[in-house]
Amino acid sequence: MVKNEENNFELKDENSDEVINEVEPEKIDQNYRVNPNLRGKEKKELHEVLNEYAQCFANCFKEIGSTNRINMTIELTSREPILCRPYRLPYAQRKIVTETINELLDAGIVRESRSNYASPVVLVRKRDGTERMCVDYRRLNAVTKRECVLVRKRDGTERMCVDYRRLNAVTKRECVPMMNIDANNK
Repeated sequence: MVKNEENNFELKDENSDEVINEVEPEKIDQNYRVNPNLRGKEKKELHEVLNEYAQCFANCFKEIGSTNRINMTIELTSREPILCRPYRLPYAQRKIVTETINELLDAGIVRESRSNYASPVVLVRKRDGTERMCVDYRRLNAVTKRECVLVRKRDGTERMCVDYRRLNAVTKRECVPMMNIDANNK
């Protein structure tokens, strides 16, 4: 998936610049965790929905979009910097962390910094056996001023979109909505 001139995402063939309007069912089954018990009509309907909204899903960090409509601000209750030591990781996990950080840097999601704030990373094992890097923000969160925001109930939103059972397979995919952080809070 790549951004076009209108800043919309298009699914493109890896070997050419041709825009793909439909994804083969085999690729859908490879890229998404689809309930193996789905058969016939239900599976066909799921493939149609995934094809229709293929541009909404990211398969790598570079494909994750962001919004420029709002910037996130972080208000702290303390002026003392939060500087945590990194957790010790085995060599194999350090390699995964380094690769993940390099991917995030290449995608422009994170940047190099010499800040007085630092939080350690941990690797969390996913159901499929792979590991996902997470940042342990507990100490920073402890001094972050809480902001109350009304959010629509999740199950109501899903039901408005499509049958709950089918959408559930999609919403469990790793998905990171991106919001820019205000320059004063970086």
